[in-house]
Amino acid sequence: MTEQNIPNIRRARGHRLYTENGRRLVDLWQDGGYAVLGHTPRNVVRELKNAAERGLFAPYPASAERRFLKSLSALFPESNDFRVFSDRARLDAMLEYAGALKKDENIPDPAFLSPTETTVETVALWRPFCVCPSAPLLAPILPWSLAPAVLVITEQGRAMAEKIPPSDTIAPIILFGAARAVYDLIVKRNAPDEKRISPKITKCLSTEGCVWKQNGVYLHTDLDDAAYARIFRLFLDANLLLPPNPRIPAVLPSELSEGEEANLSRLLIQDTAQSLSG
Repeated sequence: MTEQNIPNIRRARGHRLYTENGRRLVDLWQDGGYAVLGHTPRNVVRELKNAAERGLFAPYPASAERRFLKSLSALFPESNDFRVFSDRARLDAMLEYAGALKKDENIPDPAFLSPTETTVETVALWRPFCVCPSAPLLAPILPWSLAPAVLVITEQGRAMAEKIPPSDTIAPIILFGAARAVYDLIVKRNAPDEKRISPKITKCLSTEGCVWKQNGVYLHTDLDDAAYARIFRLFLDANLLLPPNPRIPAVLPSELSEGEEANLSRLLIQDTAQSLSG
């Protein structure tokens, strides 16, 4: 399954997508978690406008680098050593170069790990709003699709870090936006009244026979590609967009209307079961 199954998107706002033919979709893909705070983070947009007006598009050294590293230190206070690379492919290449990741090997993703898997030997992804394992090296999924790829080096990973090349120079406009996204995430994580998952959805996911497994706001299933393709179409017909393949976790939105919540609840249990049995 590819992105070709997804209709053209005209606009994205919050956790909803608006297609060229006028449909409104609830986004359960959320760019694999990079849009976990929504597609239109107001503070990030403001930072981008300010940086654009100053022409900070070229990858020259700037104060943005210091600000981004400071935001990472606030998110990961147990570490003060970070590497910042232009994108995920570049990060993977640097990990392979250092021997921390084998060629074509995937970094363990906490969305697919059981709560009992609490440690990873070398490197693991880190996701907000879920239980993440400890590892010498962490590669966080930051809440902005254009954010650079980051490697967090913990105390246990210092020896390994000696083999990892230094950070790339990133355009300031990207770093200012990424720093703001990180600070927004910290605020959301610390908000006492922040409700990420509704009780109704939690009840559905705990129902016997449910094919979805949960870690925080992330869902995944062990269905094969053919079965998942049927579920993908079922959800899309009901105006809910799942990830394009089962190797990407779905993400529960933090905002759902009563109608959207009821629609999602029915699809998670009743309609999914009927589709698979048929």
